[in-house]
Amino acid sequence: MEPLLRGLQRQGLNVSSIPKAIDVRDGGDCHFCTTCDAYACPSGGKLDSEVACVRPALASRNLTLATEARCERVVTNSGGERVVDRKVVHQGEVKGVSADLYVLACDVVRSPAILLRSANSAHPEGLANSSGQVGRNLCGHNASWFFLPRIKPLPPLHQKTFAVNDYYLGADQHGFPLGTLQAAGRMPVWMQVPRWMAPFAKTINDRSITCFGMSEVWPDPENRVHVDADGMIHVDFRANNVAGYHALRRTFLRHFRRAGFPATISPRYQGAGLPWHPVGTLRFGSDPQTSVLDPWCRTHDIENLYVVDSCFLPSAGALNTSLTVMAQALRVAEHMDRRLGGRAEVDEA
Repeated sequence: MEPLLRGLQRQGLNVSSIPKAIDVRDGGDCHFCTTCDAYACPSGGKLDSEVACVRPALASRNLTLATEARCERVVTNSGGERVVDRKVVHQGEVKGVSADLYVLACDVVRSPAILLRSANSAHPEGLANSSGQVGRNLCGHNASWFFLPRIKPLPPLHQKTFAVNDYYLGADQHGFPLGTLQAAGRMPVWMQVPRWMAPFAKTINDRSITCFGMSEVWPDPENRVHVDADGMIHVDFRANNVAGYHALRRTFLRHFRRAGFPATISPRYQGAGLPWHPVGTLRFGSDPQTSVLDPWCRTHDIENLYVVDSCFLPSAGALNTSLTVMAQALRVAEHMDRRLGGRAEVDEA
């Protein structure tokens, strides 16, 4: 990694460290293996949501986790002001869930789909959809992988360690922001290519430092999630800001070659009908006419229904959105605890 970092710094780029949530203490659980990004951690050294949140919550006995469960719809009272039930299919049986406060956190596709499927006489266009914005404004990132191959296979290492944000606000030759670059983990990219290419892709991956470039996909009301009369989910998405994406990709290919990595390969991420790090389909704001959620992620239309996943972000910028979503979840949890009469304390550590 050091030759790459020095090569980028010689060109005047500001190489910075990125946050990591791995247990690298003496005697810690991280073993610096190559299966970090895109894998469940075999040792518990990566503080993902299961290790850092779900397991401690289960141990506290304040959480009941129902596996093999699927939420079908949310039910309100006749006036539509409050949620009174949630219909869940659990191990083949339909069950109701009653609570004072309800939270959806099903991702940018399923959360709006559940609200749309839950339409009733008080909310004929779907729950919390008086603004008409439920499911709309899907946005996120255009993305590029950069594979910087070497002759020999790389030893096991945790390479997701640095970022370059010099072009986040733009560049001299461009009048608009381009995006950012960060090192990426050793992900199983050979599983995402045609079968005949997989051996070649794995060989390149095993011998490459991998980086990841991101440019913003802007909010667009026509990029949206919707459901048909049978409740089937449909996603309409067309990438935008493509010129900025190509400019970012060309810029970093040039920097890598000048840094001594002339064989850098950069296929475009084609996605699966969604942008990378998708957000925006239930955006928050202070105006109920243009947003679905308030600043606490509570729906404007239904006073005891919250949505706390990446749907709330009105745009993605050009950075990974995970930490922002986590921070908002902690903030909303504290707000909900106060509302229920508790005394929430957030551990600043």
